[in-house]
Amino acid sequence: MYHYGRGVPEDRAEAEKWYEKAAAQGHRLAKYNLSCLRHENSRRGLA
Repeated sequence: MYHYGRGVPEDRAEAEKWYEKAAAQGHRLAKYNLSCLRHENSRRGLA
């Protein structure tokens, strides 16, 4: 939701926080999304 601003304002820091929590519990899609988010941030110069 926060990653793309669906139903809530876009907030990449908040998205990263939730992806990290889910990834820490072994959620594979969250790990993938976290990687994608970090890659996008690095391309935007936000990392």
